[in-house]
Amino acid sequence: MTTSTRATRCRRRFLSRFPGAFRDATYLTWERAYKWDTQTRLEAGLGKAEHERLLLAGEYDEKATRALRVEQQSRDSMIFSFEKMALRDGVRTPEGAQRFARGLFAYLHGTGGAKTRFDAWVVALDGLPRTQTRVLTWPVVSVFGFIAKPRTHLLLKSTVTRRAAAASGVDR
Repeated sequence: MTTSTRATRCRRRFLSRFPGAFRDATYLTWERAYKWDTQTRLEAGLGKAEHERLLLAGEYDEKATRALRVEQQSRDSMIFSFEKMALRDGVRTPEGAQRFARGLFAYLHGTGGAKTRFDAWVVALDGLPRTQTRVLTWPVVSVFGFIAKPRTHLLLKSTVTRRAAAASGVDR
């Protein structure tokens, strides 16, 4: 089966479930609404000004707690439970909370190009204390950018992406 045939089959399957495509009411309910609500909660409790205020006040733990809470309160979590636990463990220490808080602010609101900010965010997450499992996974790296700026950042779940690529006939 050719790539275009497989991709057409995937598209047909998607449209059979969501006839209105990305504007379909069911699609919006299942895939978009809770993500939009999560973004709204992040902006309300941890917008740029509030994020900056917490950093200047040295309230790294509060900033990290708020960021994690926003994702956890999502109707359908965007990261797996083991990733949540690793992230919570990583920000439990004052140093970890500070690294996370500063890194997230620089990633979302800092200066410099997107690649530079993203690379620094990866380094910040990679430097978090590790208790059991690693913090540095694609969903953890990408979830906060996606929540804060969904028009700019995507949420990457590598296993799902590989499966979709394989079903579509796209080389990995």
